[in-house]
Amino acid sequence: MKKLLSILLAVVALAGCGKEEEGITGTYWQNTRIDNEYEIFESMFFRKKTVDFVYIEKLEGKEIRKHNSSGNYIYLHPDITIMTDVLTTVFFIDGNKMIKKGNSNIIYIQK
Repeated sequence: MKKLLSILLAVVALAGCGKEEEGITGTYWQNTRIDNEYEIFESMFFRKKTVDFVYIEKLEGKEIRKHNSSGNYIYLHPDITIMTDVLTTVFFIDGNKMIKKGNSNIIYIQK
């Protein structure tokens, strides 16, 4: 039990040691990259200080959902225009342009 607790504490300590970087609109963690005004994340496993973002996620086909930083999910209308080439998927939600690059299936954009 003591060994398990020490392993758990080590994992928690490692999870919180990300280097912060100043971005275009705020503070981001090192596993993000900035592409013009869009904030595109490689993974859902991240930490960030700010909570004023809506996270947009591509699920299956045209099904899209969004959630806030506390994990509350809101499913968006499934009839979304999606244009895809090899490297980039561009789709529109309520007239807002969202971009997915590469193999990443999660798109984040500032609200």
